[in-house]
Amino acid sequence: MTSKVHAGTALLVPGMTEKHFDRLADAGAILVKFIFFPLEENREEAVRYTAMARERGIRTKVHTGGVSRSGSSQICGFDTLSWLQPDIAAHVSGGPIPMSDDDLASAGR
Repeated sequence: MTSKVHAGTALLVPGMTEKHFDRLADAGAILVKFIFFPLEENREEAVRYTAMARERGIRTKVHTGGVSRSGSSQICGFDTLSWLQPDIAAHVSGGPIPMSDDDLASAGR
């Protein structure tokens, strides 16, 4: 019996290029994550990253609400999800700082 485990997630950072996404795909990456990424300051870049990942069969993930207690995270609520359009929105109603009830209601529409 042969098993394959996909472990870990590549973190997206500002300044990535098509070549970075090509290398991720060539290495067999199936998931990339926006965490500690300055989404609001880099909207166009983030949307481009989502598209480049999808073109290569890689899914994008973002943590919703607040992502950590480190102080370096930003709240990711419905407004951000609506333009970012990630494949996976993690911790929608849990985690250290979940999305607000208003954001949850908007996401459910």
